[in-house]
Amino acid sequence: MNRYAILIGCEEYTNFSDICFCHADVELVRSTLIEYCDYNDKNTETIVQYKGCDETPEVIYEKLEEIIERAEQEDTVLFYFAGHGAKEEDKGYLLLADSSAKDYGMTALNLGTINKILRNPKVNGIIILDACHSGINARNTFTPLVMDKMNDTGCITLASCSENQESNPYPEQGQGVFTYYLCEEIKNTEPGT
Repeated sequence: MNRYAILIGCEEYTNFSDICFCHADVELVRSTLIEYCDYNDKNTETIVQYKGCDETPEVIYEKLEEIIERAEQEDTVLFYFAGHGAKEEDKGYLLLADSSAKDYGMTALNLGTINKILRNPKVNGIIILDACHSGINARNTFTPLVMDKMNDTGCITLASCSENQESNPYPEQGQGVFTYYLCEEIKNTEPGT
């Protein structure tokens, strides 16, 4: 079984206020996945967003679809994002460096689209979001076991906050609060549990 990951961090924005620690969060998640979770460096892609970069929403969707296409049955595909999140009506978005509030649909990552791509029955999808309003597309039902939720949908989402909350930085650690403690928990978990 192979494990694949796309990790995206965005700190600097053309149309929104800059934020801190997102690039550090991506590096922390990457090193944690490789050192503690059996992810291979060659199957783990890091995308550091900056103003004018080439990774548009369409490019990122295509990268996710390509990974799923080459994945084998029961492989794991993880999508991680650290940066601004936004909601518009009943839709959630992850803001890229050049996203515009005038056209989230074309300039930001749509959480519904990411969910749709990763809910492929061929793979086990994991979505981890350290962004404001990131819980907007999470399921509303409570399931006590992560595996129950994965078996039900083929995908699980871990969001740093609900659709009406904000994520926060942890300046003393130089990370986002959610990402820091998530990685600490992974590091302190005994293998096989």
